[in-house]
Amino acid sequence: MAAATVAPPLSAQLADRPLTAQTDCSDFDLRRLVNELALENEELRAKMEHIVENNQVLLDENTALRRRLDVLRMNQAHAQSVLDQKDEDLRSARAQLARAQLQAAGGAPPVPPPPGPDAQPWASAPASRRASRSGSFSAAAPGTAGASRASMLMAAATAGGDPDAVGVRATPAGTRLARMVRLMQELVQSMRQEMLVAGDGGDAPQSPQTDVGHLPLPRAVKILDALDRLAESVHLEADAAAHTLQAAHEERVAALDAELQATRRAADAHAADARDARARGDTAAAQVRQLTRALTTAQQDLAQAIADRDAAMEAAQTEAENAHEAQETARVARDDHFRLRRKAALDAGNSTGCGLT
Repeated sequence: MAAATVAPPLSAQLADRPLTAQTDCSDFDLRRLVNELALENEELRAKMEHIVENNQVLLDENTALRRRLDVLRMNQAHAQSVLDQKDEDLRSARAQLARAQLQAAGGAPPVPPPPGPDAQPWASAPASRRASRSGSFSAAAPGTAGASRASMLMAAATAGGDPDAVGVRATPAGTRLARMVRLMQELVQSMRQEMLVAGDGGDAPQSPQTDVGHLPLPRAVKILDALDRLAESVHLEADAAAHTLQAAHEERVAALDAELQATRRAADAHAADARDARARGDTAAAQVRQLTRALTTAQQDLAQAIADRDAAMEAAQTEAENAHEAQETARVARDDHFRLRRKAALDAGNSTGCGLT
């Protein structure tokens, strides 16, 4: 009777196959996976180093921009202080110019009253000469205010001979005016002394030349002529000095205006530079924040990759242990197979010997 076909046992199937470490994990390339994870790890490390370098460069640029912004703020503060000083100088110069214009544009000299029956012998002088004399003595008179330029200079001489006391600078014209005013004061003082000396002579005969309180006519006429000439010279010098002073003040005001405009333009330029630097600093800060977020994301990805690698290595270790166990199982099965084959051979030999007997 034909024997039934029986499938070979598992031990026979394992006996015909080579025993390797990949017997039960042929679809899982552990070495390739480990190499890929190592390469990915190196790429992530290189990316992280590149991001760190870019972050450091941006931090340095941000620091440089902040320093430049501080310098620009200091320059802006200095320019603002200079601008304030120039404004103060301009206001002071304008105030001085206004005072000089008010002093230069004073009221007209008072006109003397017409000569009466008790007029003095010199009352028949020309009207222009009397007007110049009255204008010259308007500041020296005890009951009038010094409104004209000549009176201003006479007040300066009375204050001590310093033209700067009433706003006139130490110029050659001011020096000449001071000398003229001093000479006029000396002449007036001399005239008063002679009038006092002439008035002290109570027993002297009363005559037009030696009247009480009056000088002799020739001497008085000479003094008055000299005073007229000095008054005209003082008026001319005062006009020239006033025009020179006004021109100097106007030039100074124009220069201060120009310097003020230049300072304002410089301050505006500094402010624009500060705004640009602040904008660049904000952009750099935004880039730093973006790179910081990218670096954090890369670090998280790297940590995840390292965790995946560790998990894969643990899985590979488990698969290796399983493969080793499978190898041990295959070896035991093969030993059993060989033992069974020997036993079968021995049983077959024994049965053959019994049949021959």
